[in-house]
Parts: sequence; structure tokens; C-alpha cells
Amino acid sequence: MQVNVLRPKGTISRFGVPSWYINEMIIMTADNQDFLKSVFDLSEEEMNRRMKQRLDELKNEIFEKGLPLTYQDDRCPTPCHYIREYKDGRIHLAEFDPDKMEFKFVRDITHG
Repeated sequence: MQVNVLRPKGTISRFGVPSWYINEMIIMTADNQDFLKSVFDLSEEEMNRRMKQRLDELKNEIFEKGLPLTYQDDRCPTPCHYIREYKDGRIHLAEFDPDKMEFKFVRDITHG
């Protein structure tokens, strides 16, 4: 997974994580010592590795709560469409209805 950073303001990819938050987040070192380090002091490769690790952790937390991981990527034809990824491996394209505040299944895109 490639994480794109818009500097100095902006968001990390389409996950909507504000860059100011990432800049101040606590990053775990290899020996499990917490320290505050600016993410912009890291190499691009190290930042991508750490962001992927943290995003994988968040994904697992979402799945443990029984919720689908919901995001947008280039498979979404409009801003109202979202990808919903489930713990069992299913991936659905869904459309968000803001009036009803719910997602409507569009199609299964698990295998393409």
C-alpha cells in the first residue's frame, strides 16, 4: 500500500487522516519505546512502512468490532460510492444515501 502525503497541510491518502495529526502521532520504535517524532523526519519508505503497519492495526480493530472497513478508491465511480471490505474477505461497492444515513449495496467486487 502506498501512502501519499500532502505537505504541510492535507490528508494522508483517502483515509482522511489530517497531516497535522500524523505529524504529532506517537510512533513505536523497534524496541517498543514510545517517543514523539515528526513523521516528516522519516524517509518516505519508513513513513510508508509505519503507516501501513498502523493502518493494518486499525483495520483489525474495525473488524474485531464486527464492522466493515469503509473507504474510497479509484473503483468508486462517484463521490457517493464507497468500498466496504469485510473480515471474511468480501468486498462490496456501496452507495451512501445521506438522507437515510445508510449504505446501499451496489455489487460484489471481491474478485475484480
